[in-house]
Amino acid sequence: SAGQSGEQIVRWNRRDIGKVFAKCKVYVPYTGQTTLAEILETVNSRYPIQLTESDIYNATIDASSLPVQLTIPMHANNPAFIGAFTLTVGA
Repeated sequence: SAGQSGEQIVRWNRRDIGKVFAKCKVYVPYTGQTTLAEILETVNSRYPIQLTESDIYNATIDASSLPVQLTIPMHANNPAFIGAFTLTVGA
């Protein structure tokens, strides 16, 4: 069988996740989550997206005064998205 030799370069543009959610108010009910990574399962189940802990910069959630608005920043090595999006964690 004939093979290929040489180098191939694949390039793609990562989508700005802030634009993906620009017309959507992202809401996650508070169920005791303490980090941003812990809310991803809910975000993934409610919206057509599949983010993992390695896709974001994780941080602690301050739930002392709910509802709280949080920014979820995409990790620089995220292969699909750049930017950040905002969501509300509420009671």
